[in-house]
Amino acid sequence: MKRFLAFYQKEMLFLIRQPLTFLFLLLAVLLNNWLSFNAILLNQVATLQPLWQNLPFFFLFLAPLTALVLINEERQNNRQEILKSLPLSEPFVLGAKITAAFSLLFIIILFSFPLAAGLFWLASPDKGVVLGGYFAASLLLLAYLLASFFFATLSRHNLAGFFLGFLFLLGDDLLSQEFLLLHFPKLGPWLTYLSLQTHYQHFTAGLLTLADALFFLTWLIFFWLATVIIQESRRQ
Repeated sequence: MKRFLAFYQKEMLFLIRQPLTFLFLLLAVLLNNWLSFNAILLNQVATLQPLWQNLPFFFLFLAPLTALVLINEERQNNRQEILKSLPLSEPFVLGAKITAAFSLLFIIILFSFPLAAGLFWLASPDKGVVLGGYFAASLLLLAYLLASFFFATLSRHNLAGFFLGFLFLLGDDLLSQEFLLLHFPKLGPWLTYLSLQTHYQHFTAGLLTLADALFFLTWLIFFWLATVIIQESRRQ
């Protein structure tokens, strides 16, 4: 555990010291809260749905960017060769990187707490739905990060890994859009089911089903195992 915490701390410090990452994170926090606050005032409804709708768009860009920064740092400093000589397993290294990335981007969710507190002070939203929304947002962030690390590891070119991750997550988001149901009435429901966004929207609406939970679990396990396999093949 001490080795894991030390490795996690090193990765976390590296992320914090990146001006570009910090700048994008700050912009995401400010824009997310401003857009969500305005939408709540405009709709005059005691719900955090505008917040849950905005968060995926920020994760869509920041998750691949954070994965790119950590993977690029490992390649530039030739740390892959160093890690080969250390008794550290690939799940250990990947776990520390993802935990650091998750901790950093969770700040976006964390800074939305005052928005939720203000909503509870002014109105009486459903506590279960609000808590479910925060759980779903955290789960979505973790899922996006695992997919981003997979594509960043898969490609030997840093920018290619970023764009592959970004385009994949963008495609996942597009699969959840209603136009598929309108233009493809037979195929649309199957395509929307394949989107992580669809299951995320069920969670944030308070509709927790076994099918949604299994979809998230399958996504997480698949991208975790796939990334570990790629990293192990590169170390050999």
